[in-house]
Amino acid sequence: IGGMQYTLLEIIGFLAILGAVGFGLGHGLIRLIVNLKNPVNLKFAESHHIYNIVIRFGHWLNAIACITLVISGFWMHYVEISHTLGYVHNMAGRCFVVFWLLFLAYEIFTFDVQQYIVRGWEIKGGIIKQALFYAYGIFKQEEHPYHMTQDARLNPLQKIAYFGIMFGLMPILGLSGLLLLEPAFMSPIVGAIGMENMKIVFIIHLAAAFGMLAYLLGHIYLATTGDKVLQHYKVMVSGDHEEYHRVG
Repeated sequence: IGGMQYTLLEIIGFLAILGAVGFGLGHGLIRLIVNLKNPVNLKFAESHHIYNIVIRFGHWLNAIACITLVISGFWMHYVEISHTLGYVHNMAGRCFVVFWLLFLAYEIFTFDVQQYIVRGWEIKGGIIKQALFYAYGIFKQEEHPYHMTQDARLNPLQKIAYFGIMFGLMPILGLSGLLLLEPAFMSPIVGAIGMENMKIVFIIHLAAAFGMLAYLLGHIYLATTGDKVLQHYKVMVSGDHEEYHRVG
């Protein structure tokens, strides 16, 4: 940090990353201690098919592209510049943009985008209820206030977070990356911005990259907060959501 002229941005970015890591470690440690002291006995009840193959396949392709971009991008930014890493980063970036455009088309034409929209009742009480569960109820081993269904895959807080990421941060990251990678192809936008101002695009791209890494770390941890640690990971592999009932 401090090797470039964007020290403040880098400090904020690293604080966001450390915050995500600290939250996961601290929150997870408390959950572990509580569960060791008072284990919850769960019995498998039933499973429901929630995610189709298109959504699951797109999710993992997108995850691979994001992780590749984060590792190659930050490695070149802070360790060393490499032609090989540059090639990998650029190819992953192109895939990232294509995957997002396919995602957008799927969401619009299948009306699946409604899964990301917070309803009125969720705004009034659902968001607070879910936030209180993450902040307090989960340590009291309370049941989840929302259970995943095919028509409502996400809880209110997830809807807000995923909408902001999928329809906000990701297009910003992709567009800024394309402007830096393919200025000739993006000439109308580059012309409007002005080549002398392209450093602003780089700053936006770097800020979005920090945001994406912080989100990924939080996302990886929060995916463990189901009834069982691997429950939400399994559903993104098989598409089937397992439900459990408490015993005793």
